[in-house]
Amino acid sequence: MNNQRAIQNNKPASSIEVDFEHTRSQVLDEAHKRPFMTIHSPCRITHLVYLNARDGDSGANHLQKLLEQADKAEEADFAADDSCQFGYFPKFTLRWEKHTEFSTYTLIVPDAGNSSFSDNTALANVPQDWLDNIPGQRLAALQALICTDLASLPGSPELTDLFAQQPVYGGEIMSGRARVWTSFRAHQPGNCNRFVIETGELDPTRSSRLLQNILELESYRLLALLTFPLARRLTPELRQTDQQLMHLVEDLASTGEEAAKPLLEELLALATSIESMRARSNYRFNATRAYASLVRKRLRMLRECRPQSQVSLSGFLERRFSPAIETCNAVEGQLQGLSRRIARAGDLLRTRIDLDIQHQNQKLLASMDRRASLQLHLQQTVEGLSIFAISYYVMGLVSYALKPWSPGKWLTAALVPVVVAAVWLMVRGIRKQLHKHKTDDE
Repeated sequence: MNNQRAIQNNKPASSIEVDFEHTRSQVLDEAHKRPFMTIHSPCRITHLVYLNARDGDSGANHLQKLLEQADKAEEADFAADDSCQFGYFPKFTLRWEKHTEFSTYTLIVPDAGNSSFSDNTALANVPQDWLDNIPGQRLAALQALICTDLASLPGSPELTDLFAQQPVYGGEIMSGRARVWTSFRAHQPGNCNRFVIETGELDPTRSSRLLQNILELESYRLLALLTFPLARRLTPELRQTDQQLMHLVEDLASTGEEAAKPLLEELLALATSIESMRARSNYRFNATRAYASLVRKRLRMLRECRPQSQVSLSGFLERRFSPAIETCNAVEGQLQGLSRRIARAGDLLRTRIDLDIQHQNQKLLASMDRRASLQLHLQQTVEGLSIFAISYYVMGLVSYALKPWSPGKWLTAALVPVVVAAVWLMVRGIRKQLHKHKTDDE
């Protein structure tokens, strides 16, 4: 217990408290960072979605330039470190929102009773040079006409007129208390998708939430589909890589050990290609799954009713959007599957190489055993010859010692077998001693 207290006392408590306070503040503020826009019917909305620039400029600094170019704002203070800002100008309201890889600009203007998308647009109140220099690449543009009842607009326009005779999708939402229509097509001017939203008897707060859901639905839909062209480009490469891997595995089963190195080099090239594809596409595939999930959540939040004649938003997206997402998921799965198959082929090839190495080692050990056996026989032969050589030298010394005595010749002759036997016993003892030390070491 004392040791734990000593360890805790050694920690910089002040820095921990500062980090905790900062983290707690971030967590508490996160729920309030992106408040809904307050709208009053009728009004017009222009919603722009820009992918963030590669240099990290998400547009916060660009908002300050709008204050200098547009009419003096009644209330506007754009801070570079905030993720959501509002600017209240005399003719329009601007809402800017920053996300991880994109930023949105939403302009709101009161409607003067005109039912045409081409007149009284929100973009007409913003300097054109400021619009042209927004950092990043424009991904989507959306125009929304907000009204209490479409029949209350001047001339009671037909939906097909508002959407330039294009097929219209939508119907009742919010359990029948509101309605929404769109064509999911880009219209001129501005190359914008169009939405008509009848808020009915919804209060401004619920109308604002409804508008936010629709804007996010369209933004996330297009962001999710960014991966679809990439998936289509990767498909031929994956098909070719799959064929190469199939032929490589067939060659692995039929070729000899001399072809292992070329196969290994080819397998390494395939693995490098697949990992390069995954590195280029992994982020986008993960982002697509996240955005597609958000699209489906926003659709559920709209609480669509079963349409009488037109195709609903969810019905259109289920028929058009879901297959594209499934294609992306299939390509990602194929990438992962090829990566696993290449890994298994690599394991098989390494096993083949290991077996070849073991076979070579067995041959080498057998050759070493033969050499050791020959060396043993040669050593035994040398030992036998050494007995006679040692005996010869010993008898030479003995003969020199017995030479002065006359019976020395007979004695020398008698000592020859004795000396040979003694030398043999001595060599045998040395050999046994060496064998004993060798056995003890093992």
